[in-house]
Amino acid sequence: MQLYEGMFLLNAAEASRDWDGVEGRIADLLTRHGGEVVRAEKWAERRLAYDIAGQSKGVYYLVFFKAPPESVQAIRGDCRLQRDLIIREIFLKQDESALQKATYSDSEIRAAERARRMTRDTGSPEKDVKKPEPAKAEAEKPAAPSGDAKPEEKASAPAEDTQKT
Repeated sequence: MQLYEGMFLLNAAEASRDWDGVEGRIADLLTRHGGEVVRAEKWAERRLAYDIAGQSKGVYYLVFFKAPPESVQAIRGDCRLQRDLIIREIFLKQDESALQKATYSDSEIRAAERARRMTRDTGSPEKDVKKPEPAKAEAEKPAAPSGDAKPEEKASAPAEDTQKT
């Protein structure tokens, strides 16, 4: 069995009316095709950027599940038959480490969101790091080879005495 990440965009009205029933329908859809739900997470209701199938709001539902690779097409087909509930769906093949990375506690998620907002509002955390000034940066450049003197150096060099005595 392969691990998959499934993201379902659900009809907001159906989801708010009977969330337990919605979870049951999706779990049943997956288990009917030999799948096993490993982890599921309901995301908040969101206003969609544009209407999809006449819906302006939707609820995202993230599900990690194990299923035989040959059953994914059949699961997609069943999702298309349940357009009263499932507006869109996408499945991605994952490895076991993806499940571990995606398992965060609510407090960790809130802390990461706060940090992201603070960085966005105040600038990057590296804001206090001083950058080298242009004059210092020029002084750090390697000197030109001795045969290639700069024009201002040639002008300031002492003139040679060309007369022989």
